[in-house]
Amino acid sequence: MRDNSQSARSKKLKLSGLAVPAAADVTISALRPIGAYAINIVFSDGYDRAIYPWAYLQDLAQSALSARKNSPLTPNDFLKGN
Repeated sequence: MRDNSQSARSKKLKLSGLAVPAAADVTISALRPIGAYAINIVFSDGYDRAIYPWAYLQDLAQSALSARKNSPLTPNDFLKGN
């Protein structure tokens, strides 16, 4: 979620090639409703600038699901349930 921020600063960094991926241990610290159309996610690294509209979150979820469906199975996929 942190890497998919749509804040103006995040977009500028991505366009300039300077975006740095979030640390692997970043977690969500808080969720703040923004009207009825979005949420603001506060991350454990202090980042709290992005607003995530529900439609954008749905697109992210569908993209992740599609990517997972199209990826080949690995031996670890068979070990997850055991």
